[in-house]
Amino acid sequence: MDTERKTLSLVSVEETGFDSTPRLRAGVAKSDITTDEKGVKIRDRLYAKALVLDDDTTQVVIIAMDVTAIGSRRISQRILDDVGEEFLPRLRERIAELQKEQAELLKSLRFTALNFKTFLSLYLRYALYPEHPLDNSYRYLQTEKRGSDEFRAMDDFNRRNIKRYLQNIYTMEKLAKIQDDIATLRKHQTINEEAGIPTISAEVQGIRIGDCVLITSPAELLVEVGLNIKRASPYKHTFVVSCSNGYLHYGPPETEYSKGGYEATECLLALEWQKIYEQKALEIIRRL
Repeated sequence: MDTERKTLSLVSVEETGFDSTPRLRAGVAKSDITTDEKGVKIRDRLYAKALVLDDDTTQVVIIAMDVTAIGSRRISQRILDDVGEEFLPRLRERIAELQKEQAELLKSLRFTALNFKTFLSLYLRYALYPEHPLDNSYRYLQTEKRGSDEFRAMDDFNRRNIKRYLQNIYTMEKLAKIQDDIATLRKHQTINEEAGIPTISAEVQGIRIGDCVLITSPAELLVEVGLNIKRASPYKHTFVVSCSNGYLHYGPPETEYSKGGYEATECLLALEWQKIYEQKALEIIRRL
């Protein structure tokens, strides 16, 4: 691995030889952590980078890597402390709700009069020739002259079938998503049940340099949570560092759980995690 190192000296006041104000020294380094596995195509190389700060009293080391998580996701097997025993029952309820919705959607697929071949032909004809989709325009005029509405009646019938078939396509898309969501939630249910206990300790760390604060989170936070921290922080520059000192997967705000988006479905945490994290993060920031 290639490693680069640089050392800087940052002086808080002018060096006069008489001022005893301690200096803030900084050292930076980076190391190439790109895989050397044969056959792997590499577009951009990956690095681990370190910043060391030292004011003769305290040393701080900040390490960043061009990765989201290292190792299996099964290290994220439990939930934040103090969440309680209610997460798994709610997870089971969510699975049951999705299964009920799935059954209702399957029922709605009945009585479909078209197959894909006939649907595609009708759909194109009615899209391209909406006024006279069944035949030439003069044939419509002839039937109307005879007092017959057979073409218009057939058009209404076909349009109803086209509309129903399109609705079925949207329904099948919903069913595919529900199947995926159920599989994901069952996987989370298994992970949490195998953990044996309902909570996991999570490390939250704060670092202050002047009016700049870094506050960490072991979860991959959605932006709303980070903005809450920044708004409540008394410091001008507050940065939330996600995926730090652990990886607990996605951390969506509580309001997103009922909406069923990607991050909320993929989340391993009970919805109470947000309140716990924000309280602890702000408590640490105020102590800095």
